Amino acid sequence: MTSVPVDLRTNARRGPRGIGTARPEFAWVLPAGAGSQTAYQVQVAVGDGFAAETIVWDSGRVVSPVPFGVRPAEEILVSCTSYAWRVRVWSGNAIPGEWSAPAAFETGVLDASL
Repeated sequence: MTSVPVDLRTNARRGPRGIGTARPEFAWVLPAGAGSQTAYQVQVAVGDGFAAETIVWDSGRVVSPVPFGVRPAEEILVSCTSYAWRVRVWSGNAIPGEWSAPAAFETGVLDASL
């Protein structure tokens, strides 16, 4: 059984504007009765689409049952930019579930020299 994640949050907020980190934390919830997550994949893109040239981070498949505290290893964001992210999960099989609806966020000034 696969599940579509909902209630996507960036730095513990829905659709935050002006976040102050280049390494945000992502979290999501699986709907009640959806079964357990065994792995996930997160993608972050500039703007609101997910064309290959707009994706700034793709976690790839990460084996983990934890749907929170997910951060990129490196600083991936730039100042004053709109981003979208999405996630899909695996639930005990080799087939990923559908991508979640995208969640948006914007960065504030990340470089003090700006």
